[in-house]
Order: sequence, then structure tokens, then C-alpha cells
Amino acid sequence: SLYPTDFGFSQISLMDIENEILQNSKIQLEAIVEELKNDGVNAECEVLFGRASDRIIDFAEENNVDLICISTHGRSS
Repeated sequence: SLYPTDFGFSQISLMDIENEILQNSKIQLEAIVEELKNDGVNAECEVLFGRASDRIIDFAEENNVDLICISTHGRSS
């Protein structure tokens, strides 16, 4: 886990924070993808950084994506 530097721990770079977010995101997404594959769905996961709309379009074009599903947080009724 990451800790603020003002509590006596060593300095943390933005790269360290980004790497931890990336690793945790991949672990969670890979578990979901595994469940989908067990149900017969051809699924993959990618974790990308940047402006969401640009990164999604770039990824879709680069990987010949046919369908993109985006869910909400489920916070609205």
C-alpha cells in the first residue's frame, strides 16, 4: 500500500501510485474476465491511462474492436 510522505515513510512517486493502481485494476478485471470466460464469453481486459474518450477510440481502432460495453457505477435509480 502507498502512504503519504509526511508520516515518515519514504517518498512516493506518481509512477509508484500509477503502477499500484494499474496492478490492482488488472487483478480485479482479470477475475471478472475469468468468470465471463467460464460462462462462454470471449472477453479481454485492458487498463489504459489518459483521457477516456481518446483512449477508448484509439484502442478500438488499433485492435479492430466490434463492440465496447461500458457500465455505470450504479449510483442512479
